[in-house]
Amino acid sequence: MSRFEPGDQLGDYRIHAFVGRGGMGEVYDAEHREQGRRVALKALHRRLRRAGDRNRFLAEGRLAAAVSHPHCVYVFETGEIGGIPVIAMEFVAGGTLKDRVVTGGPMRPTEAVEAILQVVDGLEAAHAAGVLHRDVKPSNCFVGTDGLVKVGDFGLSLSVAVAGAGDGVTARRAGFEGTPQFAAPEQFDGAVLDVRADIYAAGATLYFLLTGAPPFEGRDLEELLARIRTDPVRFPEEPSCPLPPELVAVVRQCLAKDPASRPGSYAELRLALAPFASSATRPAPFGLRVAAATYDVIVIGFLMGVLVAMLVIAHVIRGEASVVLLSVVGAVFYWGVLEGLAGAGYGKQRCGLHLVDARGRPPGLPRAVLRSVLCALPIALPLAVGGTVGGLVGRSLPSALVLSAAVLGCAALVVPMCRRGGAPLQDWLTGTRVVQRTERLPATVRPPVVSAPSVATAEWCGPYRVDADLGATDHGRLQRGWDPQLQRPVWIHRVAADADAVSGVVRNVSRAARLHWLNGHRGPAGGWDVYDALEGQPLLALAGPQPWSAVSTWLADLAHELEATAADGSMDAVDLTRVWITAHGRGKLLPFSAPALSTGLAPSRLDAASGQQALHACAIAALGTPTPPLPLSVSMWLRALARGTFASLGHAAVTLDGLRDTPERVTPTVRGMTLALGVVTYLSTSVGVSRLIAEAASQTTGWGALAMPWLPEQLYGRIGCAVLGLLSACALRSGVWLRAFGVAVVTSDGVEVSRVRAVWRAVAAWSWVPLHVVAATIGHGQGGVALLTVAGLASAAFSPPRGWQDRLAGTYIVPR
Repeated sequence: MSRFEPGDQLGDYRIHAFVGRGGMGEVYDAEHREQGRRVALKALHRRLRRAGDRNRFLAEGRLAAAVSHPHCVYVFETGEIGGIPVIAMEFVAGGTLKDRVVTGGPMRPTEAVEAILQVVDGLEAAHAAGVLHRDVKPSNCFVGTDGLVKVGDFGLSLSVAVAGAGDGVTARRAGFEGTPQFAAPEQFDGAVLDVRADIYAAGATLYFLLTGAPPFEGRDLEELLARIRTDPVRFPEEPSCPLPPELVAVVRQCLAKDPASRPGSYAELRLALAPFASSATRPAPFGLRVAAATYDVIVIGFLMGVLVAMLVIAHVIRGEASVVLLSVVGAVFYWGVLEGLAGAGYGKQRCGLHLVDARGRPPGLPRAVLRSVLCALPIALPLAVGGTVGGLVGRSLPSALVLSAAVLGCAALVVPMCRRGGAPLQDWLTGTRVVQRTERLPATVRPPVVSAPSVATAEWCGPYRVDADLGATDHGRLQRGWDPQLQRPVWIHRVAADADAVSGVVRNVSRAARLHWLNGHRGPAGGWDVYDALEGQPLLALAGPQPWSAVSTWLADLAHELEATAADGSMDAVDLTRVWITAHGRGKLLPFSAPALSTGLAPSRLDAASGQQALHACAIAALGTPTPPLPLSVSMWLRALARGTFASLGHAAVTLDGLRDTPERVTPTVRGMTLALGVVTYLSTSVGVSRLIAEAASQTTGWGALAMPWLPEQLYGRIGCAVLGLLSACALRSGVWLRAFGVAVVTSDGVEVSRVRAVWRAVAAWSWVPLHVVAATIGHGQGGVALLTVAGLASAAFSPPRGWQDRLAGTYIVPR
């Protein structure tokens, strides 16, 4: 039976409902009558009457208050009401991870890992603030209505310094405390604890999310403890959702009996779990797939060249067909084995790509070999058919016909990427996909600011000590203060006595990109509101242009917050002075302007249009005028934002989420690869065209009419390549390989070039061809033209955004 009933009063709090019971207290859904704020009110159990119990309960509130992080439940107040110790915390309305599993069954692996990574972020923030949780479990991981997972219930938490200084003695005397199914073995023995005890509990929580049950169970506590100490971790033989073996291995490592065998830090655990999160992989772009294949072809060519040379010397194989067949078999073996077992050969490893099946793990030998055979068929089949038909008719088929069949076959594999969600035919037929691993950035946390000891002459504002004046805001003054009860810094916003009180909506806002309102007062001597303090600086105070990788995170935070703010009406107006960038690189929206800042412009009312304008202004203020321009997709998003063409702020936010992984610049590696492939294409094409023209030169009709006796045969191919380059520039507005690698050609303002300018750039790039023709005609200067060509290639390779042809055309190359 609960201690309080709905409608009961506990000091300034009105009880709405009983929520649950924990190890030290009962939790209620309550509301502060004067402040109008909804909280989760935790009251100490009636059975815990000793002074030590009361002190430890209040210490929980102070420890939890030291942690201010989006993935930790926020503490507003702690103290005694009518002799009852209480803690007022943020109310998280979405239930717990345990509730999710109980009602919906085990989670999918990606969903479970995403949830536990948020738990890891919260635990890491707590550890950075000097707090060891000691009671991590699914029922202590709360889920907000926005899906954000927060760690709460620090009832058994310890200071890291205390835990490392001999808490084992206390534990042996007091007996075990916690939830046995999720506690590390060393907690039962009173051993000295460190972060690896919480990592064990996080692993046990992940096991529960994946299977729907704790890792160990028993008929009584004694049997349960014996199993935890001695039994190996077993997973269900037929889970509802197949688990990747690599993920199972990570969970087993977390649940190791010996702490030394577990991940040694949250960063290590995050790195092990990141590949299994839904945000960790994305379809590989075509250009990277081509780059990976090129690396592999080089490796295969080298290995096959050595093998063929040895076999030719030994007279084992003879003839061109045998060499081609051996190379094809070697390529199938190379890709089938490496990608089947490890998910990647050398090329994919270099480019950060992996071949996976529907479960996100390597596809296995049979499937990978079949995929390799499908990849080899467009080349092997025309050669085999051409050799067979040639043997039957007594003459070889034209090489152009065989080459055309191979090109059409390769196109047949690649073209379906346009209509099958990025999957070429060989991936679709074998149920595989090539993905790009993306690294999940760790949560950067900082320990709380430690305030200097209070002095007798300090100014006070209600229960808060005033430490410093930070400057004027748009409707008051901001001061830095200190909360002596919870031992944490606060911001005190001084306002006029007749200023409107903060609305109830604002008092209950508890989102990652907003401040928590803590307290407020209006009286004859003036008014004030207290918020949690931030480290960092205003957006307008940042020095110099900022990189897109950082700005995209700020804009994503602000976009989602503006969408939520427009929906709940918790802020009427917004401008640049209200945007704050925290010390760990996140965007926050203040309820007032940052101190001593003014744009000279009146804040605009917040709606879909003004919200987009505000986002665009933030982006321009942070990015400046970048040179080279931003990626084409980012520039297009910013232009759409400036025009207010998104249907809603939510649409703009979702679109931005898809751009956050966009590379900011074209790297020398990518540019070098496009140039290398261009050279290879040029050499092979020019040789082929030269042969075709030379074979037709003896004819008086058809292709023979194109022959120019005064021009060397090898120049025919170069002229043909130049013509093809001009045509591709007109059709694609860039070279073929630039397009394949996701590179765009843009003007200085980030707009994709027109076809006229693209052709002019191509003319500049191929200008060495007419020079070479002239040099070949007059019989002088060919060496100089060759040096000029090499210098142009080197310039483009070492200055990726702007080679010499881009300088002539007034263009840049950027990621698409």
